[in-house]
Amino acid sequence: MACPKQAHQFSYNVPISRINGDESATGLGDVALNYRYQLIMKDHVAMAPRFSLILPTGSYKRGLGNGALGYQMNVPLSLELSDKWVTHWNAGATFIPRAREASGARADIFGYNLGGSLIYLLSENFNLLTEVVWNSSQAVQPNGSKEWGETLFVNPAIRYAINCKSGLQIVPGIGFPIG
Repeated sequence: MACPKQAHQFSYNVPISRINGDESATGLGDVALNYRYQLIMKDHVAMAPRFSLILPTGSYKRGLGNGALGYQMNVPLSLELSDKWVTHWNAGATFIPRAREASGARADIFGYNLGGSLIYLLSENFNLLTEVVWNSSQAVQPNGSKEWGETLFVNPAIRYAINCKSGLQIVPGIGFPIG
């Protein structure tokens, strides 16, 4: 669990995506800049709501991005079950006004997400985990209409925390998504 000094947290996601279909593409997706506030940190419970700006860095023409600035809000809850087991839960929503389809058609789109994970603390800095994530989101169609789609992933993974003297913590990890 986080220390009280970590009330304000900044992180970012830099996705490298691969799209398979009629025309496959691989490249940079839309980058997310995340701000978290440690709202609850008591006993074995933590809650740190997150607000994200989704930058249109991925090519919408190649299907790697949405072509517009987006916003996301997530409400996570973490529970320490024992000295070795932790679980995390998350619910959120995304809004991207004037998102683009490859041909240039635009529409306001929404998305919703639910997730959960179970983490085993092999050591203080090295963890084994399994995550389950469900997403339901809209996509802009060539005629400007919107269509809903859903995904479900199970992601077994590992991660390692690097704790710097300054208080900065870097947590690289690798996952193997199924779904």
